[in-house]
Amino acid sequence: MTFLKLKDNFNINWKLLIFKPHVVFFFHQDISIDGGQRNIPENEPSFIIGALQTADEDEGDTFTYHVISHWELFRIRGDKLEVGSPLNYENQSEYNVTIKSTDDGGLSFSKNFNFRVLNVNEKPSNISLNPKEVRSI
Repeated sequence: MTFLKLKDNFNINWKLLIFKPHVVFFFHQDISIDGGQRNIPENEPSFIIGALQTADEDEGDTFTYHVISHWELFRIRGDKLEVGSPLNYENQSEYNVTIKSTDDGGLSFSKNFNFRVLNVNEKPSNISLNPKEVRSI
């Protein structure tokens, strides 16, 4: 039995378990978010999306996580993915965020997650009132 770790052209890590003479099993890592939260309320800084988890056949591995895309808006604290800066539905209503997981041996796997920003009914601004009329700007 032979165990190989490979990386393909799509930046996906594969772990191959080869039994002689010709039986091959392919394993790859996967990243998930505990709770599967995909909707984020707008204007909520530090909103916790969920705990990141990596599926890997190596028992006892620990993982480090990095936000690859939209790193200026999302962050990781410990194993939790959260909003770093308030998101505004009117500016952008969906984000495709890439998360990278790296194991103790230096192997990494990246996965894209789609998040939807929820439009929140915001209080009106720029309104002036006087006793004789109501004017909205």
